[in-house]
Amino acid sequence: MTQELVNRAESTPDLDSAELYTNRELSWLDFNERVLELAEDERLAGGPFDAHELATEFGEDLMLVGHDPDFSLAVHRMTGAQMRMPKSGVVAVNHGELKVALRPAELRALAQGSAR
Repeated sequence: MTQELVNRAESTPDLDSAELYTNRELSWLDFNERVLELAEDERLAGGPFDAHELATEFGEDLMLVGHDPDFSLAVHRMTGAQMRMPKSGVVAVNHGELKVALRPAELRALAQGSAR
């Protein structure tokens, strides 16, 4: 029993070790760097884009933010859904299935509800 406790103590990670934790500031900087890289991607600069190509490169779970006419066309190509986003909208797609579609009025209602 004593040897078992010794073995368990030796295999228990040192919780004070910096290797076990992610530095929040460095993680945030990595995220910002990735966003800036995406901002420079000419395929995302406006105009028609191939949503399937983006989904293939960036993963099957995809969130799009945009407006018509290109936005609705991209959502339709990915999911088959017929929709119109007059101004700014957000959609979440999971493996080609439209999971969430929020239009500006819905986004405002959510923002007002969370401000209370």
